[in-house]
Amino acid sequence: MDSHSESTASTQLQMRKFNPGLLQTDEEVAAQFVVRDNEFQTVCEVVRGNIESPSCQHVLVVGSRGQGKSMLLRRVTAETRMDSDLSKHFLPVQFMEENREIDCIADFWMETLFHLARALAASDADLSNELSATHQSLVSRWREQGFAELARAAVLDASDRLGRRLVLMIENVQSLFAEADDDFGWEFRAVLQTMPQITLVASATNRFEALDDPQAPFFELFRFVNLKPLNTAACGRLWSLVSEAETSVNEIRPLEILTGGNPRLIVVVATFAQHRSLRQLMEELVVLVDEHTDYFRSHLDALPPKERRVFVALIDLWQPSSTSDIATRARQDVRIVSTMLKRLIDRGAVMIVEGDGARNRRYVASERLFSIYYKLRREYDERAVVESLIHFMVSFYDVRELSMMSEQLFADALESSTIQAGITSALTKRGTLGGADLELKWDEIARTSQKVTDERKEQKLHLLRDEAVNAIQEENWLELLAFADRFTAEGFLESGSQEARDASRVLVAQTKSDAHSGLGEYGEVIRAGEEADENFYDVGNLLLMQGFCHLKINQVKAQLALADFEGANRECIKILEHLSSFDEPFVLVYVVLAHVIQSLAKTGLGEFGNAIALLDEVLQRYGEHDDELLKEPVSLALFHKAELLAGRRGDFLGSVTCFEEFFRRCEQDENESNRSLLVVGKMKQAINYSMLGDFEQEITHLESVIHSVKENDNLANRAFCFDAWMYRSRRLAELGRSDEALASCDQTQVWVERNPDMPTEKRDIGLGWYTNCTRALALTYRGQSDAALTMLRAAFSVFDWARDSDFAQLMRLIPELLAAGAREEDLLAILQSDEQRAWALLPLIVTLRQRIGKPVTVPIQALEIAKDLHACMNHRLVRGLQPGYGLRLPYT
Repeated sequence: MDSHSESTASTQLQMRKFNPGLLQTDEEVAAQFVVRDNEFQTVCEVVRGNIESPSCQHVLVVGSRGQGKSMLLRRVTAETRMDSDLSKHFLPVQFMEENREIDCIADFWMETLFHLARALAASDADLSNELSATHQSLVSRWREQGFAELARAAVLDASDRLGRRLVLMIENVQSLFAEADDDFGWEFRAVLQTMPQITLVASATNRFEALDDPQAPFFELFRFVNLKPLNTAACGRLWSLVSEAETSVNEIRPLEILTGGNPRLIVVVATFAQHRSLRQLMEELVVLVDEHTDYFRSHLDALPPKERRVFVALIDLWQPSSTSDIATRARQDVRIVSTMLKRLIDRGAVMIVEGDGARNRRYVASERLFSIYYKLRREYDERAVVESLIHFMVSFYDVRELSMMSEQLFADALESSTIQAGITSALTKRGTLGGADLELKWDEIARTSQKVTDERKEQKLHLLRDEAVNAIQEENWLELLAFADRFTAEGFLESGSQEARDASRVLVAQTKSDAHSGLGEYGEVIRAGEEADENFYDVGNLLLMQGFCHLKINQVKAQLALADFEGANRECIKILEHLSSFDEPFVLVYVVLAHVIQSLAKTGLGEFGNAIALLDEVLQRYGEHDDELLKEPVSLALFHKAELLAGRRGDFLGSVTCFEEFFRRCEQDENESNRSLLVVGKMKQAINYSMLGDFEQEITHLESVIHSVKENDNLANRAFCFDAWMYRSRRLAELGRSDEALASCDQTQVWVERNPDMPTEKRDIGLGWYTNCTRALALTYRGQSDAALTMLRAAFSVFDWARDSDFAQLMRLIPELLAAGAREEDLLAILQSDEQRAWALLPLIVTLRQRIGKPVTVPIQALEIAKDLHACMNHRLVRGLQPGYGLRLPYT
């Protein structure tokens, strides 16, 4: 790349859309100035003509927003400084775009002095500083008579000292003249006509009325330079400068139509061509409209009502439109619309873009930005703006370019639903003619749109599934049902491929079944399972088979919950018959589950041998299967076999062995469901060791439960942890390890305080009754009888004789307390302290009274029970503390 190309590339990167020339060199401004050359030459000729003229000619550049007025003035400024002849005679002085501080002629001279000092800062620092100091000193003297003359004298003196005339560059003079005081216009005219040191190059957004009024101060004062929309060639030059891409006349024509030849819009759209981002382009357009909202509004308000009605209809159509089209949109008679269009053309607001005869003419707004403004403001219709831009893209870019842009267009549409809506709207209006090339381009847009639709659907699907997972984890079953409804409402059951629709049907059916199961609505679960035979059983479709299996397993679980053991057993047999020909791992999961549930049904029917045989069959056939999917259901089979061995056969040693294998498997794959089962298994294993008399192993497994449950664990696991703390404390007390037992009771209290969401009843029973009883036993063993009795009274105060667990614990505790050294009289006093409880505990009270020789008169049944209790107490006294669950009679 040569030096000129490098300079050009550098300039391209600094292209300004709103503030041309800001923080740029004169050379950079000149390099960017590729249009409006005729207008530029005209202004320069006027300035040159003032070199020796005793009365200067002044220039007013007129053009709507974005037509390049600021850029033209910046280019003239740069030329005045770069051209050796002009720079010798003139010094350009650039005012700011909005001259809010000028209300009178004195303000004008003060602003001129201020900007003159700035203009000299780089070339003559001394004079610049002097002028700045003069300006500063005059600020405080504004009340003095002759203040304006002082400021004017400072400016003209500086001009004389420099030997150069001043070219004042003032923008938007229509606002300056309108907002200044009544005398300003004539005073300003006198300056321009009588002071050859001043040349004015100004701009205005329109040719305001005062310019053509013979009675106004600005009549015939200016040489007008009108900025019309750029033609096709000029649009192409500006496009190439910004986008760094050459285009043909045919390619640039859509750009000219889209922008109306507005240079600022061309720069914005060309920037899009550089970055290929429709989203960034939309942001640029929104900023552009926001910056000029007051301008748009004021111009619309200035139009007479009938003209405004027609103009609004035209800008809303945003395309070359016939009189008939505009009349229909405006809901006005065609003849009225035709008249209004002529007036709007005379105002410069509307232009004819095509058609020879009156019937064939097509009209557009002179400023296309009005259409964008209206679309964005009227119901915030960004979609329509995007739609127009899509049509431009199809017209302007070739197939290869559109294909290259598709990824960025996809990303923009995916991020913005407005952009996607605009693309969809554009596709509905795609033309049917135009040749294969246009069809290919529209097809590329359509593919991108469909890709966005599919991706949005996939994202929505993931979000919905995440909601379902969260609802299941939190056991929020109503929310899970709501998920199924939302999923259906989103149209997933009817859209996509057949496979996608099948997957959606399965997901909704499974979700509803799981939710109803969680809510205990077992009738709904069973109904869904029965309907699965007809709706989902399809041996050729594994997706549907998966749904069938899930619904049927939920059905037999529901039948178990309702104690319909016959029905559950019958359905399990049918499930196993249906699945007998499958060997896919996901189906075998349901085969194992069906065997396990059938085993539970057999247990409910009292067929314990058959129940264990079914589990043995599962373990033999699938126990060593290497597929990960089968690990969890096989572990479940081991768990239930261990339960059956202990609970139904009393084979505690066999149960211990089975549980150990279960632990080994679960610890290799410790997912959330397995971990919960693991906690239950360790609790049951602790009971097994207690029944075997291995209390150290019992305590070890209770401590394993405590250590494995986390503080943020689910409530069921934390409830087991609470039990483990209580049982550990009791076992330590029964073993005579009082200090450890009391410390464990305190730890239990602390643990409960850290888990305030523990159910109130469980917390009150656990601490108020069970743990206080344990403290009473430990304190008795330590010989602290008074403290022990205090704890026992506290426990007895919350004793509920109707609660089986309390009753069983008391019947077990009294012999233990006696074996630890408690006195019958003390225990009897506590038990008789409440009359209602005393009646419920009559056999126990009779036993204690008999043991201390007190007479009793009670029914014969109470005496018979007391006789057995008396034997139990004697047995415990002989053998001392004897840990173990339950009161087992007779003792051998």
